Amino acid sequence: MSERRGTYRVIQWATGTIGKYAIRAIAEDPKLELAAVWVHSADKVGKDAGEIAGIAPLGVRATGDVDEILALDADCVHYAPLRSDLDEICRILESGKNVVTPMLSALCGKVDKISVYEVANFSQMGESPEMVFGQLGFGMPADEARKTPPALLGVMSGIFRESMEMIAAALGFEIETFSTAHEVALATRDVEIAAGTIRKGCVAGQHFEYTALIAGEPVIVLQTYWKMDDELEPNWEHTADLRYTVIIEGDPSLKCTLETASTYSGRPVEEVHPGELGILLATLNGTNSIPTVCDAKPGFRTSLDLPLIRGTDVLRVG
Repeated sequence: MSERRGTYRVIQWATGTIGKYAIRAIAEDPKLELAAVWVHSADKVGKDAGEIAGIAPLGVRATGDVDEILALDADCVHYAPLRSDLDEICRILESGKNVVTPMLSALCGKVDKISVYEVANFSQMGESPEMVFGQLGFGMPADEARKTPPALLGVMSGIFRESMEMIAAALGFEIETFSTAHEVALATRDVEIAAGTIRKGCVAGQHFEYTALIAGEPVIVLQTYWKMDDELEPNWEHTADLRYTVIIEGDPSLKCTLETASTYSGRPVEEVHPGELGILLATLNGTNSIPTVCDAKPGFRTSLDLPLIRGTDVLRVG
C-alpha cells in the first residue's frame, strides 16, 4: 500500500482486449504513470506500449520477464489477462504491489430477482481469427457448434459466477447452485467481419445465460447476446449494437438501460465499433479504481468495500 500522492505508478499486466485500452486510459489520466507493461506474446516483447495500444509512443518497452516486472518500483498492477492465475496474483502481491483486476462487478438492493442483459455487436473487433473462430466458436457449422461448446465457455462461466457471488454478497445471501445455458444463431448470408468470413449457415450469434439459484428458483440471471450481423436465425429480439440492461424485480421493480451516446473520442459513434465501447467500459472501471485501491488498507477489496469509484480528472475542456 502506498501513501496518497499526486501520481500512481502502474504496471499493465497483459495487453489483450482489456490491456490495450488500459494503456490508453493510464496514459490519459494525470493521476497515473505507466511504469511497465508485461506481455504474453514473444512478438510484443520490446515494443513500445503506445505502439501496442495503437497510440503515440510512450517510452515504455514491453517485457515478458515476470521477475523484471516484479522488481520494479510501482504502486499497482492492473491485471487483465484472459485467464487469471492465482499463483501469479499472489506473487504480485508478495512483491508489495496493489492489484486491480476488472473481473468483478456488483449491484445492491432488496429484490426478488436481478436480470442483467448485455447485447453487443463484435463484428469489427480487432481480435485474432484464432480467438474469434477458435476460442469463441464463431463460424462453426451449426451441428458442430451445438455439440461442442466454445472453448472459452468455462472461463466465462467462472468470471460470471464471481460477479453473481458479489451481487449475492451485496444483498446478504448465499447462492446454492449455478447453471449455464448456451445457444447459437446462424448467419443467413456470408458475413465479412474483421477476423475473416462467416459463411451462411454457420454461427454468427451466441447467447450465454448464467443463473444463480436458491431452492431451485433463479435469483440472479446474467445474459449475453453477442452477434456478428443483424440478420440471424433465430432473430433474437435483442438487436442493439451495444446495450446493457438491468432489471430488478422487487418492490419497486426497476429497469435501467445503458446505451452509447452520439460521439466517442470526438468521432461519431457510428464510426466506432460497439465492441470497442463495451471493452472500454470494463477497462475504465478498473483504471479509475487504481488510486482508491492504492490508498485502501491492506487486504482484498471489492466494490462492496471501497467508496464509490468515480472518474476524476476526466473533464476535458479546450
